[in-house]
Amino acid sequence: MDLTHLVVSSVKLFKLSCIFFLSSSLFASTQLTMCQQKVVDSQSLQDDAVSLAISKTTRLLYTKKLSSEHILKYDPFLSLYLIETNNSFAYPFRFAKEYSKTLFVVGTKLEKKVTVVKRQIGLNHLAELSSNVNGASLLLTKCCSVEAIGKDGLYIEKVYLEHFLHSNKLFYGDIGIRVIEGENGVEVASVNPFRRRLFMHGDKIVAINNKDISNAADCMQTILFAKRGERLNVEIIRKNKHLVLTPLVKERLGGGCLSDTFLETEGIYVDDSLHIIRLKENKFFLKTGDKILQVNLKKVTTQQQLRQELSNAKKSLSLLVLRDGFEFFVKII
Repeated sequence: MDLTHLVVSSVKLFKLSCIFFLSSSLFASTQLTMCQQKVVDSQSLQDDAVSLAISKTTRLLYTKKLSSEHILKYDPFLSLYLIETNNSFAYPFRFAKEYSKTLFVVGTKLEKKVTVVKRQIGLNHLAELSSNVNGASLLLTKCCSVEAIGKDGLYIEKVYLEHFLHSNKLFYGDIGIRVIEGENGVEVASVNPFRRRLFMHGDKIVAINNKDISNAADCMQTILFAKRGERLNVEIIRKNKHLVLTPLVKERLGGGCLSDTFLETEGIYVDDSLHIIRLKENKFFLKTGDKILQVNLKKVTTQQQLRQELSNAKKSLSLLVLRDGFEFFVKII
């Protein structure tokens, strides 16, 4: 047998083995499609968590609970783990190379065609689908390639998953702003008061590094995936004037599963009720357990309100703090 016939025979044998595997999986349950069956066979959805087989020995885990298995790396912002596991699977999942218009949300007992109605905007706003799904699920193409993973209708897009997997040391960039989809495009919603104020509320971001910015999702990706110490050329429109700002990319310290109030710049992390849960150092005489009530005499009850009032601060900034029934002011700036 010559080399050509050997290669052809090998390819045919591989195709037949794949067909046999898929056929046996499909016959195992007439209620499940091929992608559903692959999700079931790979045990990708467990206890309301995603456990995605990406190689024969590693899995991408999306869960709020720490894994007991060997952790290779961890993303505290998006609660992602890369773990080594003995729970091997011969046909790991692959990420979609190009965006597909035909998408399916797949659970262990569910598969339905969906569209993405809201893209993921940075770490704080995960993607949303046209159909809500309870529990953990995968967003797949018709070829079972992964577009996103998520829980309870909120999904982490593949670019963030690949960024995590390909990073030797996880890093998200920050230029001290948070953006929104405004009526006239991508607008600056809040500005970090602890960094040099290059931006102002309402600045419209037109381009970054000569790349047009048309939506908040692409804007935040460009910032988050920038390199540490890089200077971005950010073209903005402010009061009908075109300006180019050159902010320095620093490390993102808050967002996603972590608090994101800008106080993280000073090593202060809070929970949803604005109790301080972590202090990187003893600053401003604050303690864990203290609750933030006001910023510059403005009442705040959520992290978003706290971030916005900190952003609104001009020359000075003080917090009203509650500790053991006693209220007191702390001057931050």
